Amino acid sequence: MFDNLSERLNAVLDRLTRRGALSEGDVDAALQEVRRALIEADVALDVARTFTDEVKKRAVGVEVIKSVTPGQMVVKIVHDQLVEIIRCGVPGGTAMPHFDKFAWTKGEECFGMTEADVGDKKPPNPTAGLQKREIEAIVAYLEAKIVGKGPPTVADCEEYFGQGSGRCRDMAAGRKQ
Repeated sequence: MFDNLSERLNAVLDRLTRRGALSEGDVDAALQEVRRALIEADVALDVARTFTDEVKKRAVGVEVIKSVTPGQMVVKIVHDQLVEIIRCGVPGGTAMPHFDKFAWTKGEECFGMTEADVGDKKPPNPTAGLQKREIEAIVAYLEAKIVGKGPPTVADCEEYFGQGSGRCRDMAAGRKQ
């Protein structure tokens, strides 16, 4: 399942980065494929929809920096959206919590909204808060170690969680996380 998601996301981004200019149709087609890949990987429909909707809002009509291609700009937008989803969670009553304890507070908008805008649809509070640099590190890890690779191995687990981690012992024993 994860192999397929990684391969499909990489294929979509590779096609976009090879283009000299992107139309709204290019972005729509790519995001439709991304949404389908996320749903097939058991990502909740509302999370997949929020992710692709936010990427589209940012990608369509964005002024591309002269030194990068439109496809590279889309890769940056996807990166920024991963950061925002981990930082802010997904509004709308999903189980996806936010991990920045200041997310949704005054002056810290998420998805262009404040806590007052989302009301009772605010994502649940995190069980553990993360600082912005930690959220960036998680996204960097995902981009460097997971996207385009097969399922994680015990060695990958130990590299991330540390030698002797209970999660990694469970993984080695074949128990579900």
